[in-house]
Amino acid sequence: MAINLALIVDLFRVDTSEFIPQAYRVILGREVDSSGLANFEKKLGEGSVKKRRRIILALARSEEGRARHSMLPMIATEAIRIYRGRYLPWNRAALALSACEATIAPPIHPAPPVYHVVT
Repeated sequence: MAINLALIVDLFRVDTSEFIPQAYRVILGREVDSSGLANFEKKLGEGSVKKRRRIILALARSEEGRARHSMLPMIATEAIRIYRGRYLPWNRAALALSACEATIAPPIHPAPPVYHVVT
């Protein structure tokens, strides 16, 4: 299951009333349930960026989030860094590729060969 990095970044731009339902759709791939909505609405309050970050990470790190995609916590952390402007230049390529549902850019250099010493 591919996770779109750009959609997670866009969660910071969504209206406060739509943030939680949209976060569930983007991160968990489903509609929000009533208990999740009530829980996170209470935590969201006026919708500050810091509270949104915490909710995004909570959903990504949840058992359901990790079951959806094992790299989801790392992808969400990268999305937060991109939103805050704290990313390395190679992340720009990853953000551009995310429009194509790319999750994480492959390593640029292949792994070094492994040599076995025979005695």
